[in-house]
Amino acid sequence: MLTKPLALAVGLVAAFGLPGVRHVLPKRFAAADSFPISTFPMFTLRRPAEHRMTWVRALDRSGASLGPLHSGHFNFGGMNQALAHLKQARPKEPARRSAICREIAERVGGFAELRNVARIEIVDAYYRPEKVFGPARNDSPERHTVLVRCNVERARAR
Repeated sequence: MLTKPLALAVGLVAAFGLPGVRHVLPKRFAAADSFPISTFPMFTLRRPAEHRMTWVRALDRSGASLGPLHSGHFNFGGMNQALAHLKQARPKEPARRSAICREIAERVGGFAELRNVARIEIVDAYYRPEKVFGPARNDSPERHTVLVRCNVERARAR
């Protein structure tokens, strides 16, 4: 009667415990490094060289970049919700892209601190993490595409 629960418990202890003790086992069982959980899939899965990120760039009247907009200026949820909202602009549906851009521009137009923002762009960019987080700290994208642009209209005083 206790055979199944005992076998399950032993299996779980082995599955989760073995990677943590591999560094004390004989060399042929040892991991290539001394980090005890480096054999877990979340640490060992191959990742793509480039990572895609969609973001909103603010532009002034002359067209000069004012940098990326903070998600709080165009989305009422958290960062993950903002990124999910921007991903909706990726498919090749110009009407959907334009609608998202106009929605964001309308929100931006309501912020007094963003009065220098005359235009926004939704940008799809590809980054190499080793450059962004490496010693050089180069956060410029490898390549980028402007998905859509739209003007920011200011609310008129009555």
